[in-house]
Amino acid sequence: MNMRAYVSEHRRAERHPTSAWFRLYTSLSSGGYTVKLENISSTGALVRTRFCPPEGEQVTFVALNEFYRPIFSGNAVIRWTNESDQSDFFGGHRDNGFGIQFAQPIDLSQVSLEG
Repeated sequence: MNMRAYVSEHRRAERHPTSAWFRLYTSLSSGGYTVKLENISSTGALVRTRFCPPEGEQVTFVALNEFYRPIFSGNAVIRWTNESDQSDFFGGHRDNGFGIQFAQPIDLSQVSLEG
């Protein structure tokens, strides 16, 4: 994939420097896991997590409200991953994460944004 074309396409939607909690269902877990999304736009977001699913994988997500109750759900695809071998002081990998692109644009007014 042409990285410049991807970055250009990726940056089309307005990003919000906020975060929200989503539940993801990927090949890494049979039951799904709760993650914090950052830099959210109507078309995608950054997912901070220790372990990254493979690029190109289709995932299902559930947006959660401030009480961790489901708001809406949808599908997305993993567009890129960043796995660092370097851990921070607490043993975490703060730069680890991946970018998701929503299959359909989401309505940001329905998402419980923080920050």
